[in-house]
Amino acid sequence: MLRILADLHASGTTIAIITHDMEVAAWCPRQIKVRDGVVS
Repeated sequence: MLRILADLHASGTTIAIITHDMEVAAWCPRQIKVRDGVVS
């Protein structure tokens, strides 16, 4: 699944992934984190 998302991203498609899995999050080149309602 991540390979498909990577291909879409490479073609210029914006991808948003919401996850609690840190291994999946580590794959993402840009991360926006929310903890206790605070965006960082």
